[in-house]
Amino acid sequence: MTSATAPSTQVATNVEVSMSRGELLGALRTVGVAIDKRHQVPVLQGVCVDVDDDGGITVIGSDYESAVLTRLGGTVVAGPGRMVIHHAVLTQMVTALGKSQKTKEAAAMPVTLRATSSTAELLAEGYQLPLAPLPAEDYPAVTGEFTTWAEMDRAVFAEHAARVATAAEKDQGLAFLTGVLCTVTGGQLRMAATDRFRLATSDLTATTTLQDEQPRAGILPTAVIDTVAKHLSGQRLRLGGTETGLLTLSTETTTVVARPPAEACEFPPWEKLLPTGSSTLRLDRASLLAAASRGKALLSATDGHTVILRISDEQVALVPGLGQNPEEVAAPSQPVLEGSDVGWIGEIHLHAARLVTTLHTLRSEVIDMMVTTDNRPVMLRDDDGFRHLLMPIRKQT
Repeated sequence: MTSATAPSTQVATNVEVSMSRGELLGALRTVGVAIDKRHQVPVLQGVCVDVDDDGGITVIGSDYESAVLTRLGGTVVAGPGRMVIHHAVLTQMVTALGKSQKTKEAAAMPVTLRATSSTAELLAEGYQLPLAPLPAEDYPAVTGEFTTWAEMDRAVFAEHAARVATAAEKDQGLAFLTGVLCTVTGGQLRMAATDRFRLATSDLTATTTLQDEQPRAGILPTAVIDTVAKHLSGQRLRLGGTETGLLTLSTETTTVVARPPAEACEFPPWEKLLPTGSSTLRLDRASLLAAASRGKALLSATDGHTVILRISDEQVALVPGLGQNPEEVAAPSQPVLEGSDVGWIGEIHLHAARLVTTLHTLRSEVIDMMVTTDNRPVMLRDDDGFRHLLMPIRKQT
């Protein structure tokens, strides 16, 4: 396994660093996703600039539950140690320094941050601007060794993780379902999320570093996945953990550290829900999405929410469950495509809105729909290994 050490936690009486304005502003924006501007604990409204024993500069944002760390390539004038400055104030000042200048000139402008135990200031182009330091000793420490479990393409991870996360629970009362379960085994990362009514899963090829060959698993909060998608750059991404149970996602310059919403062992054993010995219907995704969207719109007129999937030998139809006798309702059908294996014929009741969301997460023009009976999950599968299961709705009697 590869590993890295977290920044220093010592607080020095004098810390001073210099870098370009563009580099500092980029770091402030990156770590800002982990900073609550209205947090009731003032120090958590701050950004930490850490200088380690080797002269490395790391900018940190944290809210106790998660942290974002990004390294800068500036110059250390005094250190090691750390300073904590109000993030919003510092960001606004650094932004303002670039006004009335060309973009490239503003980005290249040298800036300096200087702090003692009781004062702090920002210096640039003759400006000496006072800043109010926050108590660095109260800032949450990100300590321990960061151990890498797997490495993969960052863009592929971000896309698949975001698609899987659509099935995660939104209710914080069910914390163990509010994230994406990531399980690393030899050469593979498997992701899964569920809200009890649907489940999404995807397998990615990964370079794994499990010396003891034991799987590693953890639940990533959906907010962290959103951060990776929007704010991290670079071609490769590393997934790992710390000895204290935190999860890490790292690129060459930036690390996101997250506290899992629950232990991985609390996640339900979802693999047993995957259909076996089922019918496989090859269907045109765009046509199925259009039918599901139209059915959902028709149901909204009567506050309904159920569409009926009718399967016959050569075609399927999505029928809105309207009225007291939905079996009398008809809807256009679409053919099953070549390669289908229709072994079960019947009706399955599904939640219309969840079906529409599921079809939006799929990417292939032609998808597989796997069914067994009317009381087992329906699985929709993409060509790239992404799978989405929908639990059927009990028929009205």
